[in-house]
Amino acid sequence: MRRKTITALALAIAGCFAARAFAAEASPESPEARELPALGSPAPTAALIAAGVAAAAALASRARGGAAADSAGDPGGASSLPPRTLSYTSAADFRTDEFLAQPGLSMVKADRLYYHGHYRWYRGDAPDPAAGTGVGVKIAVADTGINPQKGATGAAIVIDVAASYDYVRNRPGSAADDYGHGTHVAGIIAAPKTGAAMHGLAYNATIVNFKVGDAVVTASDAQLADLLGRAAAAGAMIINNSWGSPAAITSYSTEALMADMPRMIEASRAYVAKSGVVVFAAGNDARAQPSLQAGLPHRITGLEPGWLAVVAVDGSGRLAGYSNRCGVAAAWCLAAPGGSAEGGIYSMHNNGDYAQLAGTSMAAPHAAAALGALKSMFPNLSALQIRDRLLYTANRSGPYADASAYGQGLMDLDAASSPVGGVAVPTGTSASGPTASVAGSGIRFQSGALRAVGVQPWVLVVDNFQRAPFWVPAETFFRETPPQLIERQWASLRSAPRSAARGLASPLSFSHSPGHH
Repeated sequence: MRRKTITALALAIAGCFAARAFAAEASPESPEARELPALGSPAPTAALIAAGVAAAAALASRARGGAAADSAGDPGGASSLPPRTLSYTSAADFRTDEFLAQPGLSMVKADRLYYHGHYRWYRGDAPDPAAGTGVGVKIAVADTGINPQKGATGAAIVIDVAASYDYVRNRPGSAADDYGHGTHVAGIIAAPKTGAAMHGLAYNATIVNFKVGDAVVTASDAQLADLLGRAAAAGAMIINNSWGSPAAITSYSTEALMADMPRMIEASRAYVAKSGVVVFAAGNDARAQPSLQAGLPHRITGLEPGWLAVVAVDGSGRLAGYSNRCGVAAAWCLAAPGGSAEGGIYSMHNNGDYAQLAGTSMAAPHAAAALGALKSMFPNLSALQIRDRLLYTANRSGPYADASAYGQGLMDLDAASSPVGGVAVPTGTSASGPTASVAGSGIRFQSGALRAVGVQPWVLVVDNFQRAPFWVPAETFFRETPPQLIERQWASLRSAPRSAARGLASPLSFSHSPGHH
């Protein structure tokens, strides 16, 4: 994937402004099916911005006043929800001790994601929690099981028990973790935010717990195929795999792979076809190539659009000494925090306490959690599109330009949760329809006109990369001219009492110079 320059908001009349993102909970059964609010019909070029804003205003009016308005038509959710208290004023407010305890969150700029999702790009009333935290999103974890309780407070990772399965004992339900690895991975993804110890990147996501082994993975080809089917059926369109073969993908032929793991390959193709994303750790053997599983699309067709390989960076942000490189998987590979051998990633452990572990096993869940967190911010985008967004917006500056090591670069959630490639106003019946560029657009009214015509304070725009939705202030497009001296004189004349005019010696007349109107 070739990285392109990411421009700032292409709003010629906007200097800098605070805006808040459209965020609505998507149905876990069909997250891609949710559409953004309709924004009117196509209009001539000169009226595109006006039409877009007027339609948005009408939509907002219907949502506020009509009982039939639903969460798709009301960007703040159902009108019956209590007003939301906006208690954060900047991304720095999210950098609590609990946040800082897990150093990977700072490295990938998760605080910027939370601020964008909650407040900067968000509009309307909503109950906490809101966009950017994984709320309403399921993430499957194939590992050693999970002990979900957070030792510091007793709060627990939310697990979909009915969808979970224990492939070690071959029985349904959420299996306990006898080894510690799975709990640590799940904590990086979704440890709840409680004010104590640490919290996960997508701390409001729901986990589907698939136990595939203890000290080693023992699940068979048939079981791994079954796992993918169960994940899709549960609506978990992101699955984290912090495990893999010690041998590199380049050591295998396509024929050998099809002979050894035919069911998993076909199930993986079906999962990707349903818009599922499979995340794999690249491996900890310091090789030039990723593991068999992380690099599988190199040999097997039909997988690459939904595959994500993850290499690990240490505390300095450089490729960890133990980590495999992206190699032939560069197009679907990125880097995320995995910790150093001396100081790993701090997360939950199966004994009810916390531990520091290092490895690409810790890097992969950062990426899986990022997919879930962004999905909760952009419900109209599929998990496949969110994967593309992560790869496209990754930091490729400096050392991260080495694609053989870092693939598409270091994961950057500030860039991923911001508009990419400029923005446009939808002019059709949905955000996926025709749009008009807003560059150079603007209308100036006389003072007081905006309130008179009832223009709503926020306008829906979509970015030019994927039609990701953002709400921006209406004054971005519409401005009012401050009253000038002559206008004040007019106002004074219009408001003067009749009695004042009767006392004048001669009739009143207007005075002006030629050319001044």
